[in-house]
Amino acid sequence: MNKNKICLVTTSLKEFWDINCKIIFLNEGCKINLTNKEIEQLDFENLNFIFDSPTSVKEGINYCNKLYNSFLPIITKELNKIHGINKTEHYYHLILGNWLIHFIHVLYDKYLSLENAKKKLFKPVNYYFR
Repeated sequence: MNKNKICLVTTSLKEFWDINCKIIFLNEGCKINLTNKEIEQLDFENLNFIFDSPTSVKEGINYCNKLYNSFLPIITKELNKIHGINKTEHYYHLILGNWLIHFIHVLYDKYLSLENAKKKLFKPVNYYFR
């Protein structure tokens, strides 16, 4: 096992893991398919959960809602143009709203988790140019 090499695990699908290095789990969900025995045999570390307080959860929800409200008019315009129709934002909210808000929340969670991993795992390098 190469202790200097790190494998950032972002999925529960084991076929994508390199178990010959130190494993860093992006979140607890990555271990969902493992037995306790398998977990005991791994050299691993967990990254901290990014939504660790009610305040951070509320901020995340508010940010995702703002994104939703800014994307819905754009999606409405583009879908109307593509299909040659003139439906309202409310129409697309009813048709796509649940999917879109869920999609935004999942993407935002993944984005913040990867940013967290980047901060914790990669040391900044200063480059000087002359």
